[in-house]
Amino acid sequence: MFLGTTWYVLAGSHWSHLNHSNGLVSRHKGHTDSHNRLPHLRSHRCYTHSPPRKILRRDYQSSIDRRSRNSWIAEERLFLPLLISQTLGGLLAGFTLRFVLGPVDPGTRLGSTTLAVGLSPIMGVLLEAIGTFTMATSALIVSTKIKTRRNQAILVGATLFILILLIGPFTGAGFNPARSLGPALASGNPDNLYVYLAGPMMGASTAGLLFRRVRKL
Repeated sequence: MFLGTTWYVLAGSHWSHLNHSNGLVSRHKGHTDSHNRLPHLRSHRCYTHSPPRKILRRDYQSSIDRRSRNSWIAEERLFLPLLISQTLGGLLAGFTLRFVLGPVDPGTRLGSTTLAVGLSPIMGVLLEAIGTFTMATSALIVSTKIKTRRNQAILVGATLFILILLIGPFTGAGFNPARSLGPALASGNPDNLYVYLAGPMMGASTAGLLFRRVRKL
């Protein structure tokens, strides 16, 4: 996933700049912005010290709303590049294995995710959706509640580890269409590939929409 990882690093630096440029650096800055945006109030009233607490609170909330809108715009713009880069990364990994290993037996899957014997595709889709939903939700919550990158990585990694232990024996724990697509096409064994496309898409979409809805409450 070299290309996908590279894009994440670049997007992360842009994200930090975006949040910094749109945030309130200090209370004094918020105080100045409130004066600049309220000329009609200054023309009718003269405050000897600072604007009333209600105006400062409204100004601060306006800044939070504007920053939130800018964040969602940035996320929507990054969706397509991330999708393309991860898909290319998965394909590159799969065909690199095929090139390095040379001719392989027809049954060799080169790391493809497969369903356990006796597990129906419908149950596979459900398990992949549940696993991806849990993984995406944990990443979204951790990114907003945990400040240090080290603790974020530990919690998300622990979540993934537990999901692999629980769901891996049944579906291989794909949780990412790009991860399953590359090896499946490179090995020539695309059996039940739709399970690993539909399940993660359903789980991730549900997690994102639910998280966005909860944040607006």
